[in-house]
Amino acid sequence: MLKEKGVQAIPIAYYYSFRHDQRPELFIKVGKRIEVNTETSRSELTHKLEQAVTTELDSIKSKLVSEDLSTFDVFMTGRKTLSEWPT
Repeated sequence: MLKEKGVQAIPIAYYYSFRHDQRPELFIKVGKRIEVNTETSRSELTHKLEQAVTTELDSIKSKLVSEDLSTFDVFMTGRKTLSEWPT
C-alpha cells in the first residue's frame, strides 16, 4: 500500500517508427491522469499503470497503421531524407 495520499500518475507512451523514411520519427502520447488509491497494493497498482501505458501505446500504433497523423503535433523536424528530395 502507498503511504502518501493524493498521488496521481500520468501514463506516457512513446513509439519510434521509420514509417516511409530513412530516419526515425518519435510519437508520444500522454494519457489521462490516474488517481492512485492508498489502499491499492503495489501489484494492483503496477497492473493498472501497465494497462494505462499499453492503451496509449496501442492508440499510437493503430493511428500509425491507418496513416492518421491528425492527432499528433510536430515539435521538431530534421533534415530531409532521400525519399523527400525532389526527383
